[in-house]
Amino acid sequence: MVPVCEHNRLDLVSLGVLTGLACRLAREGVTATGGAQALGLGRLYENAGWTDRAVECYRAAAGADDPTDTRRSSRRSMKAGPNEARAEAIGRLAAVYRRRRRHTDAAALWTQLLSASGVSDRLRREATVAMAVHHEHRVRDLAAAERFARAALREEAHPGRRRAVQHRLTRLERKRGQSGLML
Repeated sequence: MVPVCEHNRLDLVSLGVLTGLACRLAREGVTATGGAQALGLGRLYENAGWTDRAVECYRAAAGADDPTDTRRSSRRSMKAGPNEARAEAIGRLAAVYRRRRRHTDAAALWTQLLSASGVSDRLRREATVAMAVHHEHRVRDLAAAERFARAALREEAHPGRRRAVQHRLTRLERKRGQSGLML
């Protein structure tokens, strides 16, 4: 029984320490974090609807590789191989920018993810589809949109998402055919 009580005592002490750390993170925000902690705090802020705070955390977790962040002149290159938290933060930051209609900024971040090594397959697929959407609806470059959609189709294994990408490709091919008739 003594080992069980000791285990429970350690659990309670650990819970007290974790509670203190969580309170400090919530109170001080991104200045109290780094890397994966900043990403986690950003997720909490985003889920709570505090998008500006989430963006600040995602920028910190991404190493300030935000192309719109003019506070830093020398940015680390993603080509050195981002860690998982850093790449996830860049992907989340791109999604926030897209929701805020900062499409060019979002596309710059997705491009960064696609040119980097060490990015998860999931993030790479999401960025590829996002770039297809961006080129179709924002840039209106149907050829580029089709290239991204074809790349997304090659990478996608999930049947539902494959159907969605195939639907996009069919629509793009139809649009390109129609624009060719107008010339």
